[in-house]
Amino acid sequence: MTPFTFLLLALAVYRLTHFIVFDKLFERVRSQFVKRGFDGQNITFTLQGTGIRRFIGQIINCYWCAGIWVSALFIVGYLTAPTVAFYIAAVLALAAVQSIGETLILKASGMPLEMTPTGPATHEEDGLGVARGFVNAVIITVGIAVIIAGCWYLIHVR
Repeated sequence: MTPFTFLLLALAVYRLTHFIVFDKLFERVRSQFVKRGFDGQNITFTLQGTGIRRFIGQIINCYWCAGIWVSALFIVGYLTAPTVAFYIAAVLALAAVQSIGETLILKASGMPLEMTPTGPATHEEDGLGVARGFVNAVIITVGIAVIIAGCWYLIHVR
C-alpha cells in the first residue's frame, strides 16, 4: 500500500465514519438504533431495542467504534475489489477534504459550526473580521488546490 493510498483510505474512513455518527442525512437510519436528545444541559443517548439492534446502536453512537468497523470494511474492500474500493475511497476522501476545509473556514471566520438546541451557535464580534477574511481566503485557496491536485492525480497518475 502506497502512502497516497493509505492517506486516501484514511480520509475516506474519516468521512464515512463522520457521516454515520454525526451527519443529519444519516439521522433517520441512526434513530432506528439510538435516540439522541437534550436535557437542557447535556446531550442524551438512548439505545433502542436489544441484541443486534442495540449492538449496532452502540457502534454508530461512538466514532471510535464506528471508525474501526468502517476501517475494516475499507480494508476488506481494498483487498477484494481494489479498483472499486479506490474510487469509492476517492469520492469520500475528496468529501473529507471539503468537510475539513469547511470546518476550518467556519472556525476561522467565526461562523457557527453547528446548531444548538436553542438556535445557531454564536460568536461574539471581536474586531478580527479582516484577519478572518484573509485566513478564510487562504484556506479556500489551499483547499481548492488540494482538490485539483487530487483530481489530477486520479486522472493522470492512477
